[in-house]
Amino acid sequence: MRRTLSIAALLALAACKKDPPPPPAEPPPAPAKSAVDHVDPHEIPEGAEDAFGLPIPRQMAIAARLGDAVRARGDLPLDDVANYVRERVIAERVETGPAKTVFAKATLKSGKGAAMRVEVIRVADRTELYVRDLTAPPTSDVVKPADPWYKPGFDPKDRKADPSRFE
Repeated sequence: MRRTLSIAALLALAACKKDPPPPPAEPPPAPAKSAVDHVDPHEIPEGAEDAFGLPIPRQMAIAARLGDAVRARGDLPLDDVANYVRERVIAERVETGPAKTVFAKATLKSGKGAAMRVEVIRVADRTELYVRDLTAPPTSDVVKPADPWYKPGFDPKDRKADPSRFE
């Protein structure tokens, strides 16, 4: 009988399972997206012109375009223009100051374009963006390493040469 009671107790305990937890509540629906695009008031839109691949801000006008440099001017805050450039380039070194930010040896994050130096400068009440292309000009084959030795009157060992050779 004792054995029967212990088996009955075990069966009773096995039958007393806890109820499973309730299923998790469904997440609330995502809010409907607004048709209006909210833009950060300090965000500067890109313009149609560029300087060696770097888009010039829309509110800036190009003041000068030289062979290896572009200068643009506009009525934008210096910090906003510096942040605009910071979002688009990777610089080896960035120097910031109260009236000037310099991005040294910068390349575009997109990978296009050449190495450049970008300066954002406050001039009076305006901001200037100065972009300089750092790409080295192509080498010339006009001068060869041995050419300096072929000056009149001397040989490669810098000795007096036979003058008839140069006639």
